[in-house]
Amino acid sequence: MPMRVTVIGAGLAGCECAWQLAQRGISVALCEMKPRKMTPAHHSPGFAELVCSNSLRSDQLENAVGLLKEELRRCGSLILRCADKTRVEAGGALAVDREGFSVAATTAVRSHPNITVEEGEVTSIPEGEVVIASGPLTSDALSQAIAGLFPEGSYLNFFDAAAPIVTFESIDMDHAWFASRYDKGTADYINCALSEEEYLDRAGEVRSVTITELGFSSGSGERLQAAAFAYCYYIVENNPYVDAFLMNRQTDAPEEVMAGLAFGVYEYDHSGKYIKDVFRYIDTDRAGEYTGFMLNILGAASLEEALSWAEAETDGN
Repeated sequence: MPMRVTVIGAGLAGCECAWQLAQRGISVALCEMKPRKMTPAHHSPGFAELVCSNSLRSDQLENAVGLLKEELRRCGSLILRCADKTRVEAGGALAVDREGFSVAATTAVRSHPNITVEEGEVTSIPEGEVVIASGPLTSDALSQAIAGLFPEGSYLNFFDAAAPIVTFESIDMDHAWFASRYDKGTADYINCALSEEEYLDRAGEVRSVTITELGFSSGSGERLQAAAFAYCYYIVENNPYVDAFLMNRQTDAPEEVMAGLAFGVYEYDHSGKYIKDVFRYIDTDRAGEYTGFMLNILGAASLEEALSWAEAETDGN
């Protein structure tokens, strides 16, 4: 009997999986709940819909994600073929036209003779060979079915937000400008600065923010890196207008280390740095045990004194 595989979900992973199986002569049933059932993040009935950023990150061969893309191209990746076909200028990153990208992937998958698309929600895991590629937008029913396979604990946690789409025509270029990202590559990104008044919401209150891509390099010493992280954490924790801050990366990137920037909690060989335990325990009742050294580096007698310096800097600006 010819082999038949069921793939649940026609997102990026599901489309790639179905395509690679089909290219090898395997019959595929690709199950997708759209358009019969949508989610708040979905807006299109097409496959491989990008509901967050339209950037697939770096396309440069000197870093891991760029090298992986080139390897995928050489292996006949459908997703990379569609991305290259619909790419838009984004400096060193591979960014795509969302709609064109989805159309390209949908057309290729639906036209493959070895792929049968079955529309409708999958509420239980089918018998036989199955690949579950439903992703973070898995329906409640299928999510419960997956949970039944892991009765001992949590099996799925996902937190993200869809990136809004802003049209170029809506931007006042008298107050915005083109620039490259990180001063690398071509000027393909629009920078929109906000005035003090624009930082306020409609009620005149300060908007809360999430700070991302923060990096503390251990190039000048691991203790300094750990102290900088801890100090920033406490500043953010005591600022009601900052919801969270996200670290630049968990593990050092070799190409950044060569440039003197070692932002990771771990070295690229996965050995932990001094910051590792600070990062692990800073939001627990053992925080003082792992962050007390920070005060000596700052020259502060107490955390309260150190935080008062940050408040003074804020008030001064």
